[in-house]
Amino acid sequence: APVHKLYGAVRRAGGTITDCVISNNVDAFGHPCDVVGTAGTMTGCTLTDETPPERPLVAFVNPASANPVYPYDTPETAATNILDALNPQVDGLTVHLAAGAVHPAGGVIAIRRNVTLIGDGDRETTVVKGNGKGYVVYFYPTATNALVAGVTIRDGLCDSPNGNSFVDTCYTLGGGGNIRFDKAGTVSNCVITA
Repeated sequence: APVHKLYGAVRRAGGTITDCVISNNVDAFGHPCDVVGTAGTMTGCTLTDETPPERPLVAFVNPASANPVYPYDTPETAATNILDALNPQVDGLTVHLAAGAVHPAGGVIAIRRNVTLIGDGDRETTVVKGNGKGYVVYFYPTATNALVAGVTIRDGLCDSPNGNSFVDTCYTLGGGGNIRFDKAGTVSNCVITA
């Protein structure tokens, strides 16, 4: 079976994690931690303190990518989902979302570092889609200079702007319900809709 390497905090909230190495596992504040949560199962996994490999500060996402190859640093080797492109998160990383595509969030997009998630096309046709069960984007307090821009964010559950957050040139339709700011993060030039 293949071994998957996961970097950063891992939270189990259900499902199964199989045949993986979980490395450099830290919480939102940079403190080392074990896997968080008790739901779901883990099989054949190892926890290590391996440092994530150096990665370019640019990544691309295209759900129709025919050749996704880490570190996803060209449009030809784009990740098929946002979570893969963000792993591991490093300050200064810019993730480009293919224009005109619907990008399923695949769970909460937890932004823990100063990264940029940007749509490469029209904000109304480049979509980040939640599953209707919670936040689509969650800015942790450590993401003080993180940015999400140029996309429609939709199909979340509830919104919670608080603390030192910033929303600029966006509009909401039908109440939104997509973003949680935990005293950090900026959303600019976006459509936020239910």
